[in-house]
Amino acid sequence: SLDGLHWTSLNEMKRVFEGYKGHPDITKGHDGRYYLAGNQSDGSPDINIWVSPDLISWELHTTYTPNLKSTPEYSNPLQRIGAPKLYFDESTATYIMTWHTPHKEGTREDPERYWASQRTLYVLSKDLKTFSDHPTRLFEWDMGTIDVFIRKIGAHYYAVIKDETYPTLYWVTGK
Repeated sequence: SLDGLHWTSLNEMKRVFEGYKGHPDITKGHDGRYYLAGNQSDGSPDINIWVSPDLISWELHTTYTPNLKSTPEYSNPLQRIGAPKLYFDESTATYIMTWHTPHKEGTREDPERYWASQRTLYVLSKDLKTFSDHPTRLFEWDMGTIDVFIRKIGAHYYAVIKDETYPTLYWVTGK
């Protein structure tokens, strides 16, 4: 799209490549190429990062396996990685990669506790080959957040979030 309202499909609306799974989020990187993060499933321990010069042909750039147990102040994460997202900040020449990870299993009596326990984690990178020492929680609050992506407009950064907590009388803003 040239205006955000009118869109043209790429690749005759066919899947660009079969290796990609996830919720797409593409960023133009430090070298003018496009980068895309995804995983095979939420249960996969790895985040795959692909690169493309033209948004049509893609190759695997690297695979990152976060040590979720090393996340400060998040002592019991489950080994699940949901919807990795990438953003390249030109002003700092740094990538931020986010994803969500739960810390509670759902139960038959309370399946929503799994979703309410989602927290958004992130790592930083200069080249998407090496990453910060450990994942870090993006938000301090205890709210189930998923599918978070970050953008910068002018001098301000914005995080667009989805509140995955089921609405209740005490938490009316959920889902």
